[in-house]
Amino acid sequence: MVLAVIFANCVVLATDDPTRSEQEKWQEVADIVFQSLYTVELLIKIFALGFVFNKGAYLRDPWNIFDFLIIGFGYLEYLSIDMGGFDLRPLRVLRVLRTIQRVTSIEGVNTLFTALIDSFGSLLYVGIIYVFFLVLFAIAGFQLWNDSLKKRCRNTATNQFEDTGTLCGKFSCSNGYECAYYGSSPNFGLSHFDNFFASLLVVFTTSTGEGWGKIQKAVIEAHGSYVVVFFEAILFIEFHFLQKFVLSILKHNVSQLHEENKKNTMLPFITNTMKKYKPLGTFRKTLLNPKSPGNGKPQPNQ
Repeated sequence: MVLAVIFANCVVLATDDPTRSEQEKWQEVADIVFQSLYTVELLIKIFALGFVFNKGAYLRDPWNIFDFLIIGFGYLEYLSIDMGGFDLRPLRVLRVLRTIQRVTSIEGVNTLFTALIDSFGSLLYVGIIYVFFLVLFAIAGFQLWNDSLKKRCRNTATNQFEDTGTLCGKFSCSNGYECAYYGSSPNFGLSHFDNFFASLLVVFTTSTGEGWGKIQKAVIEAHGSYVVVFFEAILFIEFHFLQKFVLSILKHNVSQLHEENKKNTMLPFITNTMKKYKPLGTFRKTLLNPKSPGNGKPQPNQ
C-alpha cells in the first residue's frame, strides 16, 4: 500500500513544471495528501515501536531516520520561514528515494542491493585501475597531438576558411586552398590535446562510448588512420576488461549471498527435523558405537 502511494507521488512529481513559480491547484492538494499519508505512517510506527529510547525504537533504524528527515523537510515548505530566497520545493523530490526502502524489502532485490553495497570496496580498486588508464592515455595524447587540431583549409584568394569543419594536416587541401592555423578545435573548442586536462576529457569521453566518433575523425584528418589504434585501445580496455571485471565482482557477491541465504534457510529446517525424529539420532549413535547398550546384543550378567 505504501509503495503504491510512493509511486503515485512520483507520477505527480513528474507532472510538475519547474519553470513555473506556482503549482496548479490539484498539485498542491496532492502534495498535502501525500505529506499527510507519510505523516500518518510515521506516527503509527512511532506508536508501535517507540521513538528513540527503548530497544528497537523508531529512530534506531537508519531507514526510519531517513524517512523522518524526508518528512521533516517536507514540512519546511509549509512553514513561513525565510530561507534567503532559497526554493524549498525541490526538496520534495527526496520523497522518491523512499522507494529504495520499499523495493529492498523484496528478497531478490534486497540480495542485489546488498551485493552492490558489499562490492564497493572491490569496485574502488577497479576505479583506481580505470583512472590509471585514463591518465596513461591522456599523457600519450598530449605528447602525440599537442596543438594539432586547429588547422583548416583556407582559400588563398579570399583568405577565408572553409565552412565544412574538415581539418587538414595529414590530408592536403584542394587546389586553391592551403592548410592554415584556424585557432579553434572541434566541438566548440573542447576536443583537443593541447594540455593534460583537455586530453583527459577526450579520453574520458571516448571511454564512455558516446561522441568519440567525431573526435576520432578529426584526429584522423590531422594525423592519419593510425590513430584508430589509440581510440580502439581505450574502448577495448573499457568494454572488454573493466566492465567485465565489475560484472564478475557483482556476480561473485550475489553468489555468496545466495549461498548464505540457503544455509540460513536450511539449517533451522535440519535442526527441527533432527529434534522431531530423535530415534534417528539414537540409531546413528548405535552404528558409530556398536558396543554401547541398546544395540540389540544381550548384555553379560553382573
